[in-house]
Amino acid sequence: MGVSLVGVWGGCRALVGDELTYESGSGGNGGAASTSISTSVSASDSTSASDTSASSTTDVSSTTSTSSGEGGAYDGPPCTTMTLAECGLPPNADVRWQFQAECPNGPWCRYIDTPGSFVQQQGGDMIIQSTPNPTGTGWWSDQTRLFAPLLFRSTTEGDRFVVVTRVSVSGQNYDPPDMTMANTSDYKAGGILLRRSSGPPDYPTEEFYKLEYGYMGTSTFGGEDYGVLAAMNDMGTANHLALDEFTEDVDDVGLAICRVGTDLEFFYDRGDGWLTLVSLGGAGSAWGTGFTMGLFTGTFYNLGEVTTGEFAYYGIRTNEGVGNVGTCLEAIEDFDQALQQGRD
Repeated sequence: MGVSLVGVWGGCRALVGDELTYESGSGGNGGAASTSISTSVSASDSTSASDTSASSTTDVSSTTSTSSGEGGAYDGPPCTTMTLAECGLPPNADVRWQFQAECPNGPWCRYIDTPGSFVQQQGGDMIIQSTPNPTGTGWWSDQTRLFAPLLFRSTTEGDRFVVVTRVSVSGQNYDPPDMTMANTSDYKAGGILLRRSSGPPDYPTEEFYKLEYGYMGTSTFGGEDYGVLAAMNDMGTANHLALDEFTEDVDDVGLAICRVGTDLEFFYDRGDGWLTLVSLGGAGSAWGTGFTMGLFTGTFYNLGEVTTGEFAYYGIRTNEGVGNVGTCLEAIEDFDQALQQGRD
């Protein structure tokens, strides 16, 4: 492996058998005592997760804030865990987060590599903020970069699923971008990341698909462009799959990834109906044995700017939980409506 695991995977060392060792304070965290955690993760499901907030205890699923926000919603850090078995989805899942309660569906696995980045429930939204760093956070396959802050859940039911969220993105020089500044960052975005359970981020073996919305930048596209981007990395081969550009920023953009047949399909909604961004025949078909579904925010060319993603809701349905639908569009529209009703 070309990247040291310590620090790159937010403090987690390698998985050895069924034990994941973690050093609080590594990964740029600083100062905390060393802790060893024993888990029951199988070798076939070897994505490790970490909590880089400095702590000398092993109980990272508890939270310290119990305040109430807007409309009585819980304000505080989401409940997280370092044990993969605890953030796994149930079979035939129909799991929904409106981000009103502290821990409605069990803990998340959390990965934060960049010191100062954080996740927080606030006013009925999930806030994921990526702080400035010298190299950027928006890609998961480049060894020269840190990796985007991520909340995720794991599943083994990858043959039939639908994942839906709505996100608004903001940040320094975001809307409008400061076109007089040579250092305005590109690819300030947030969205959904599907990632193969293959351990710490590592360029030669990394596998993911992502769907994100945000400011795409000027250097690549030649204008003040926002948009929705689908991208992938398959064992070191990184590709942009599809992009739809907008001339202005949009709030609460819907993002969805789905498979109800053989194709992996990517959709988005700017408020006027769900549209197909790209459909990939058979993509990720071998992932049914184990992968993760999560939310992230990052900045690919990070030159000192903070990027914040505000997620209004998030939902995952797998296998029979998807329901009796014939197409991904049907599955997405039905699920999005259910998530909106739960939010109201």
